[in-house]
Amino acid sequence: MSKFWCGSLILTSAFLLFQFYYALYDFEATNPHALSVKYGQVVNVLQRQDLDGNKEWWYVENRHGAKGFVPANYLNPYGKKS
Repeated sequence: MSKFWCGSLILTSAFLLFQFYYALYDFEATNPHALSVKYGQVVNVLQRQDLDGNKEWWYVENRHGAKGFVPANYLNPYGKKS
């Protein structure tokens, strides 16, 4: 496994892997911290919980660089059939 320096931290290559998921349903953001996604849209999961530690909301980034929270149960791992 490769290791990389990041400031005073050593990161392994496994840490740097993207976590791509796709939306199982449309979701319309209702606040500025959420991100709207459409069925089938691919996102990169950045954090698997919200700022309060709630694992029902994941922080994601779309292909345009927009970031926000979406319901975790709306996402499925990319390459896996639902």
